[in-house]
Amino acid sequence: MRFFLTFFLVGLAAHAQTATISDTITASVGGGNWTGRVTVTLNSPGSAQPLYSGTTSLAGWSATYCVGVTGGDCTATTAAGAFAATLYTNDTITPAGTSYSARFQPTRGPQWSETWTVSAGNTKLYQIRATTVPTPTTTFTAGQLALAAGRILYGNSSGVATSLAAGTNGQVLALSGGYPAWTTNISGNASTATALASTLASGAILKGQGTGIPAASIMSESAITSTYDSTARTVAAITDGGLARVIKSRPSTESKRIVIYGSSVAAGSGASTYANSWAGIFSTAMTAKGYTVYNPSIGGNSTAALIARFWTDVAPVSPDFVILASGFPNDGYDQTTYLANMHRLIKMIESIGAIPVIFGQYGDNTVDATILRKKQEIYAYFDKTGLLIADMFGSVADPATGYWLPGVYTDSLHPNDTGHAIMAANIPYTWFDNAITARAAQRIKTASVLTLSNTSTSQSPILVTLDRPAPSWTVAGWFRDGGTADRAFIGITNSEGNVVRARNAGGLIDFAGASGVLISSSVNGQGREWHHIAITHQGNTKTNSLYIDGALIGTVVGGSTAVTATAFAFLGRSDTNTLNMIGGSIAMPLVYRAALTANDIKQIYSGSIPIRSLEWASSLSQTPTAGMIRNDADTSVSGVVASASEWTGPAPFIPNATTATQFSAAASATPASATSACTTGAVQFDASYIYVCHATNTWKRAPLATW
Repeated sequence: MRFFLTFFLVGLAAHAQTATISDTITASVGGGNWTGRVTVTLNSPGSAQPLYSGTTSLAGWSATYCVGVTGGDCTATTAAGAFAATLYTNDTITPAGTSYSARFQPTRGPQWSETWTVSAGNTKLYQIRATTVPTPTTTFTAGQLALAAGRILYGNSSGVATSLAAGTNGQVLALSGGYPAWTTNISGNASTATALASTLASGAILKGQGTGIPAASIMSESAITSTYDSTARTVAAITDGGLARVIKSRPSTESKRIVIYGSSVAAGSGASTYANSWAGIFSTAMTAKGYTVYNPSIGGNSTAALIARFWTDVAPVSPDFVILASGFPNDGYDQTTYLANMHRLIKMIESIGAIPVIFGQYGDNTVDATILRKKQEIYAYFDKTGLLIADMFGSVADPATGYWLPGVYTDSLHPNDTGHAIMAANIPYTWFDNAITARAAQRIKTASVLTLSNTSTSQSPILVTLDRPAPSWTVAGWFRDGGTADRAFIGITNSEGNVVRARNAGGLIDFAGASGVLISSSVNGQGREWHHIAITHQGNTKTNSLYIDGALIGTVVGGSTAVTATAFAFLGRSDTNTLNMIGGSIAMPLVYRAALTANDIKQIYSGSIPIRSLEWASSLSQTPTAGMIRNDADTSVSGVVASASEWTGPAPFIPNATTATQFSAAASATPASATSACTTGAVQFDASYIYVCHATNTWKRAPLATW
C-alpha cells in the first residue's frame, strides 16, 4: 500500500537556513486520512560529530511526529492527514554529506523508510525524497572539534576522526590492536618492549625475565586457564611452564563490582531516562545492596565490537559479574557469528575471574519465523551450558511471533519504560548474593521425593519467599496427593494476601482463585498417582496458564488472578492452615522469575530443566526433617519445610525422557484391577509384578523373576 504524505517538522531555529514542507496525507487504497508516527533522524556523514547549521549544534537530532495519534514519545502532534515541517537544508549543515532518515510507522499496514535531502526552496515531499544517500565528507572547523584538555585525536578503522581521553600520570601511550591506548610504563629495554607490544595479540601478556626486559615468549588469551579464590578475590592464570600471574587482586573490603556490557537496550535506549531503563533500575537496586555497577554499553555494538574493547572497557574494572547484553540484530541475525563471539566473550570473562550472566533475547517487531527460531535456539543452547540467563522473552514478547507485547515498546527494537521495568523484574537479584561454586543445571538432574507426614491440615506446607515481588513467574513440580480431596498442591501469594492455587478439588485437579474455579480439568488428583503441575503468570497481559503432565489445560486473564507473587507454598497454602496436604508428596519443585513458554513446560515435564531466570529449585536430595531446604538454583532465595516432614525414596518416573537408561518407581499398593484409575505412564510394582498404565484407567502387568 502506498500513501501520499504531508509533513511539517516544527521547532527548528528560525535563523538557520531552512525549507518549509507542506503536503496532504491520503491513503491511496480506501481513501481517508493517514495516521501514524514518523521518526525523522539527521544522519551524520561517517558518524562524524558534531553537526552544525550555522552556530546551532544538531548532534544527535531526532524527532517523532504523530499524525492523528498521540503518545508520550511524540515531539509534535497534528490532526490526521495534515502536517507541516521546517527542516534545515542539508547543504548548509557541516560537515557536508548529511541526509535525513524518515521511518514511517502507520497505525495499520507495514512500516517503511525513506531518505530525505532538503534544499532551499523545497516545499513538497516528492522534492526531498532521495534515491541515493549523499556521499559524505568529513570536514571540521577548529571550533567544532571542542576537544577536552589532554584528549588525542586519531583515525578509526572507518577513517573517521575520534579521540582518546587523557591518561593518568605515569602512563605511556602504546598501540593496542592498531589504535593508541594508555598503559603503565614498561621498564627496561625500550626497543624490545616496543617491538613486542607491536605484535601482541588481543589480551596477550608479556613475561618478565627478572631483568626488567620483557621476554619474547608470551601467553595468549587462549592459553589461559584460571582458578578463582573467592576469599582472596583473585584469579591465578596458569599457562605453559607453570607460569602464574595474578590477573585480578582487590581488597576484600571493597564492594563487589558488576559490569553491564552490551548495546543500545543495555545503554537505556527506549526509556525516558536512564534511571527508568532496566540497567538503571538494576543499578539502583544493586547499589543499595552494596555493589558498584559499571555500564560501558554502546548502542549498535555487535559481539565483535564487544570483544574488541573488552580488555580496555571491562577487564580493568576487575568485575565479579559481567552481564552480556548484546542485541542479536547488531550481528545481522547471524546465529553462527553471534554464538561463536558469545563463546569467546564468556571465556574472556571467566579468564579474569568474573562470572558471566546472559541477558536473554527480547522482542523485535522486524523478525520473521526464521529469526524467531534462531532466537529460540539461542535460548535452548545457553540453557544447556549451565550459565546464568535472564529470561526476557516470555514477559515482553509474544512467543508465537517474537514481536513485542502491546504497550511495552518504543519502536521495533527498543522497549519503553514499561518494557524496561519488566525486564529488570525478570533478573533474579539474588544471583549476585551467592559465591557460586557449581552450575544449577548440574545439580538438579536427579530428584528425590519429600513426603509430608502431616496428620492434620493445620501443619504448615513448604514455603518459598522471594526477595522482592515477581510480576511474571512460573511455578512447577511433581505432586502426589495423600489420598484426601480438596487440598492445595501449589499456593501463590501476593503482597495483599490474595492467593491463587492449583488444587485437588473434588478429586480433580483445577486452578482456583478467590472467586472459585478458574480453570478445570478432568485429571484425577486423588488417586495417589504422580502428576506434573505447572502454572505460569504473564504480568503484562495478566494471563495465567495451567499445565498438567506437560499439556496446556487452559488460560484465564485478569481479575483476582493478576497476582504479583511474593511467596509460593508447595503442598498447601500460605494464607490458611485449612487446605494443606495430609501425607502429600513432592519432587523437583521449581520457581522462575519469568513466564515460561509451553515448550519450556514440556521440556521440564520431560526431565530437562531450563535455568534462565530460575529463582528457586530443589532436588530435595539433602532435605532435613525440619528447617531450610537446600536451594539448588544460583540464588539466595530460601525455602522452609515444616517439622512434620520426612524424606522418602526416589523421584517419580518422568515420561517422555529420551536420554534415561533407567528410572526408579516408588512402591505402592497393587492396582485393584486392570481397570483401576490411572494416568498413562504411571508405574507401580509389588513383590510379584510390575504394573504399567499404558492407557487411561488401563493397567498391564508382567511377572518379576530373577536370573
